[in-house]
Amino acid sequence: MQISRPKALTAAVSPLIGIAIGLIMLSACGGGSNPASTAIIVRLDRQVQNEPQFNALNRLPNCTLYGNGHLVWVNNTSSGDQVLEALIDDTTIRSYLDFMIRQMRFYSLPDYAANELQPAGQVIIESISLNLSNTPRTVRSYEHWPNGEFSTILDKCTHLTTQPVLYLPTGAWLTVQPIANSTDTLLTWQPNQPFRLSDLAVSTSPLWISGQTLTALWNIQEQTSGQIQWSESNKTYKFILQVPGISRDAPTPPAITPTMPPLVVSAVPTRIPTVTSAPSATKPPTDTPQP
Repeated sequence: MQISRPKALTAAVSPLIGIAIGLIMLSACGGGSNPASTAIIVRLDRQVQNEPQFNALNRLPNCTLYGNGHLVWVNNTSSGDQVLEALIDDTTIRSYLDFMIRQMRFYSLPDYAANELQPAGQVIIESISLNLSNTPRTVRSYEHWPNGEFSTILDKCTHLTTQPVLYLPTGAWLTVQPIANSTDTLLTWQPNQPFRLSDLAVSTSPLWISGQTLTALWNIQEQTSGQIQWSESNKTYKFILQVPGISRDAPTPPAITPTMPPLVVSAVPTRIPTVTSAPSATKPPTDTPQP
């Protein structure tokens, strides 16, 4: 099938590329009082359609660049997933946006998925999103990118810095779902933990967690790429962790942060994976979308 390219859109946008990049950079410098500073500028995402909800919600976008220069991406390693972050300077952001728009011709790419027949079963859909001057645009594909646009732009996104650090959220929503016993690694949820999995499984609202509790659960989720199940009273459960501003479709943080007893970590693995790149970086600014 021949897919027509949006020539009109390309013609309209091309003369404004320099202005748009300048505007988003001015927004990025606006600090915490400017909502654009934490808005998503670029996101590359790979989703698996029709997969179980706990897998879909736990899966983070591959690479996200925010208006304040905060970069968050997933590094897949043999020992599990690493979620990395860095603060990117204005010059690097300008260069990356110029690369996307001029070299990769982002505004000339059609939304391939709109003209593709969605395959049956669990299928991967990849998307590239760019938001300049409050004008978001997303292109997707189920099958392939003719010139490898997704993989090329993603590779560039994950190599904008040589000094990443491991990302550790300060707050997240925890949802618990009962499942049939699977082949995933099984850990036992001890009775002395501060909450019961059976209670959360029947709750209509997720639980806000932070501190030691979140760190322990986040680490084991990432190290196992979510391929972990928890046992309590002969029933098995899966965890969903959603970080506002980082996870896809995460609820907003609570207006008042609740307090709870810390997790008893003696039965919860706490090993933190080693960053395979340089070990230090400038931490993101305080207005970064971290709860």
